[in-house]
Amino acid sequence: MNPFSVLSFNIRCEYGADGPNGWEYRKEQVFDLLRMSDADLIGFQEVTPIQSNDLGNLLSGYFGLTIGRDDGISGEATAIYVKEERFDILDKGYFWCSATPEKAGSIGWDAVFPRIVAYVVLKDKQCAAEFCFFNTHFDHVGKIARRMSSRLLIQKAQEISQGKAILVVGDFNAKPRTETIRLFLKNGYSESKRTIKPKRGQPKVSFHAFQYDPQRSDPSMEWIDYIFTKGFHTLDFDVIASSVNGRYPSDHFPISATVQID
Repeated sequence: MNPFSVLSFNIRCEYGADGPNGWEYRKEQVFDLLRMSDADLIGFQEVTPIQSNDLGNLLSGYFGLTIGRDDGISGEATAIYVKEERFDILDKGYFWCSATPEKAGSIGWDAVFPRIVAYVVLKDKQCAAEFCFFNTHFDHVGKIARRMSSRLLIQKAQEISQGKAILVVGDFNAKPRTETIRLFLKNGYSESKRTIKPKRGQPKVSFHAFQYDPQRSDPSMEWIDYIFTKGFHTLDFDVIASSVNGRYPSDHFPISATVQID
């Protein structure tokens, strides 16, 4: 199987209080970044309707699956984009991160908001290999919810994949040493960042609140975005830290990996 690229990107929702960091002022940077990366698979987090429309217009060569967390349609969304010239869509779906994952809008455990997982089952047109791609955004407050969401996602991925290789991306709102992240490693997943030697000058944080400065450390900046693989070999990993005049396209750095099925 030929390698392909996957991108995970929390684009920061359209939020009026962001002022100069609002979507209208930074969306062209996001578009330029997406054109440059030319990823085969993309998982977006924090997508609002206006942003979804903008992304759909830009990514015309992709199949898009955008799932709102409130009821599957409305509310902040988790979105998957699949390059159609590379992959066929065999199946698609979503579920909530809760004790009742099929119940629309259900809030799990100690979470503040409904949280969802979107997924697609894909077939590579170049070699006929099949695999599953999951994208999520865990709760930013509920520690129990994050841990239980990991357990649920791992369980559901096993059921849905039926032995196929698995990719999981997203904003997990959890640091690397937390049980939320360790659960994936304990269950046979690899984290792409850990398998590749960091590039020179690569940021050590993925969330930076629009204030990243490589010359200083800020405890509010954290590594909370991940690409997990099972049945894949990671060939490359990168943090895309592009900026224009000190302005970043989001409050998260997008992360990317080049992967190949084992």
